[in-house]
Amino acid sequence: MSGDMADWAAYTLQGGVRALLDMLYPPTCPLCRSPGVDGPGLLCESCASSVEEEGHTAYCPTCARTTPPFAVSDGRCGHCREQKARIAGVVRIGPYGGELGAALRAFKYQRNWRLGASLGDRLATALQQAPWLEEVEALVVVPQWILRRPFAGDYPPALLGRRASRATGIPVIPALRRVKGGPSQIGLTNHQRVENVRGKFAVARGVRVDGATLCLIDDVMTTGATVNECARILLNAGARAVYAAVAAHVSHDSARGLVFCQP
Repeated sequence: MSGDMADWAAYTLQGGVRALLDMLYPPTCPLCRSPGVDGPGLLCESCASSVEEEGHTAYCPTCARTTPPFAVSDGRCGHCREQKARIAGVVRIGPYGGELGAALRAFKYQRNWRLGASLGDRLATALQQAPWLEEVEALVVVPQWILRRPFAGDYPPALLGRRASRATGIPVIPALRRVKGGPSQIGLTNHQRVENVRGKFAVARGVRVDGATLCLIDDVMTTGATVNECARILLNAGARAVYAAVAAHVSHDSARGLVFCQP
């Protein structure tokens, strides 16, 4: 059997098995468990509509914090105006709450990798609306500590990055590596978060970013300590500018008691 015929046979068999499983175990929405969705991992119309609506929430284009449009001046809100931000701009899908937060938790902790396609497409849509997208030459996923890899399965930010790359045509490059582990950011003050990630990242061996405009990809952003530290490393290595795209932003106060997937 030729290679093409073998691929066709495998594809047909895979489709048949999927159809049989869907018939025996009808797909349900991963958030509300309602039946009748088009396939496993897909949101029902109601939950998808809720995520879409949450995505219309106004936010600061520098720190991603939810804020009224009139509170932003010269691209900054009152929260980040007095702070030194190394990120030149940020986009997000929405706030970490409601159906978007539930979708991210199902994606990350229940290993519902199919949701990554939907979330990645939404992140790509947010990127495509960014006024600075044409400047971006490559996407850079915030890296994971190597000792966490055997236990985390596929890494959520990497899945988001690959999907966003496919939709935008911008390549993902492994420009960063995490050189140290460390405690979770949860429960730390802003200053402690900054210190907790300092020295944890480095430019990957053999990678040069001189003069490049890059966009970091991460799943959840709280104070921005991690993405700003990654941006600092890239800028010190010669990058011209660093932007960020995150699935969701969560306020520091509402982060208490929640568990996030740490890189």
